[in-house]
Amino acid sequence: MTCVNLVDPFGSGHGGGEPQQMGGGTGPVVHGGSSGGNAREAARKERCKKCRQNAQDCLNRSLLAGQTCANNARRMASSFCREDDVAPSQGVTAWGCEIQDLQKQQCLQAEAPWNDTSKWEFECKTQNGKFSCGGPAMSSCLDSWRLSHPKGVSGMGASGELSAEIEGVGGKAGATFSEQYTWDGRTGYGSVCTTVASNLSHKCTGWQNICQGLNHCTAADFD
Repeated sequence: MTCVNLVDPFGSGHGGGEPQQMGGGTGPVVHGGSSGGNAREAARKERCKKCRQNAQDCLNRSLLAGQTCANNARRMASSFCREDDVAPSQGVTAWGCEIQDLQKQQCLQAEAPWNDTSKWEFECKTQNGKFSCGGPAMSSCLDSWRLSHPKGVSGMGASGELSAEIEGVGGKAGATFSEQYTWDGRTGYGSVCTTVASNLSHKCTGWQNICQGLNHCTAADFD
């Protein structure tokens, strides 16, 4: 009777019971340990934080886009009102009337309290080599373009496009969100520019929600 070593039945001298790979391979089977799982979890949490940070950067760009819209519109309104001109009385308000018409109460499109003559007084001066006009007339004229009016003109104003970019994270691609806008005497630039910033912000937030969903993010990932 011959006894067989069950650990090394063929007498190869390589006993010890190390598991062999299927398919004739000779290398040991490597089982994933806890360190690999921890690394994957750490990477997932890092992606979650990037989802939030990238969206916040996008929100900041959205706010900047709204401010850019308002600044550009303010400069154009200033040219309509002839704030830096020698003839501010010929400045045009959102109703298409000149300041001098409002001073004479000859602008039928101007609703109360804009038809009050005290709102259309102004003075001009040169300071440090720069000519400019101020007073209630300038403030009223600029405000007329910032606000909306039922009887405002639609033939004067401006249009354009503003955007906010966001960087991709993991499986969620980056994007450039854009918003077109138009403002005039009937649709003042104040609400238009606010809407631009709001719409871009919503797109940033929507991207963030998808990004966090793809990465199975929870509140605990941001602690």
